[in-house]
Amino acid sequence: PLGNTTVGIIEAVGPGVENLSVGTRVYGYLPIRETHTVSAVAVKRAPEGVSNEMLVCVDPGLVALTAVREGNVRLGETVAVFGMGAIGLITLQMAKLCGAAFVVAVEPVPLRAELAARYGADLVLNPAADPDVGLAIRRATDMDGVDIAIETSGSYRALHHALRATRYGGTIVPVAWYHGPAADLNLGEEWHFNRHTLVSGARLESAPYRDHPRWQPARVEKTVLGLFEKGKLTVEGMLHPRVPIRQAAEAYRLIDEHPERCVKLAVEYC
Repeated sequence: PLGNTTVGIIEAVGPGVENLSVGTRVYGYLPIRETHTVSAVAVKRAPEGVSNEMLVCVDPGLVALTAVREGNVRLGETVAVFGMGAIGLITLQMAKLCGAAFVVAVEPVPLRAELAARYGADLVLNPAADPDVGLAIRRATDMDGVDIAIETSGSYRALHHALRATRYGGTIVPVAWYHGPAADLNLGEEWHFNRHTLVSGARLESAPYRDHPRWQPARVEKTVLGLFEKGKLTVEGMLHPRVPIRQAAEAYRLIDEHPERCVKLAVEYC
């Protein structure tokens, strides 16, 4: 089924449900449908200070927080984030929250690149205009390279330039799901000589985490919700396109045929 996160209001509860009631706003991993009949454990109570728009961005927020923590982004570090979809845009904001001194956003789609600049990127690079993004990032950092590169796009070419852009002894965190032949990824001289750390498993599902038991999925979600609730993260402009459910099929066709016109799809049921 299509869809990721659904936010809605409970209209009825069955016998034995004690923690939820009619009128409660909830969210959960549910497909696109106007109504759902699910187990009480399939949804969670929505915090009052977190908007519907923020709730549908909790999932990319979970991935972003895991990536930033796995990359060990700290005060004063330099960071490059490849891919300004929802995950990348939230990763960018979180890197700034961690105190990164310089954050580069890499994105070929103007709509997404504009959001990256609005969200605080110190430099936005278009790989379509400058194919050697790795070199461009090094030039922007006095040829040192960034301390941490986080690759969210799923492009092997982007991962290759994340390696090229990262300084000696730096860290690369791929969070995307890669498919097909890796023809654009070269694990040659730069990878072997620069003593990089390539971190795998930077996903919410990759539990137990390296810092278990202090951190586990429930704490990651609680942290993301708290950042939204406190206004530390924004999703303004991120939900695009935003369509009524009767136009959902056309919206998915738009994503497939014109990805340059999309960031993160939102479907409204009423």
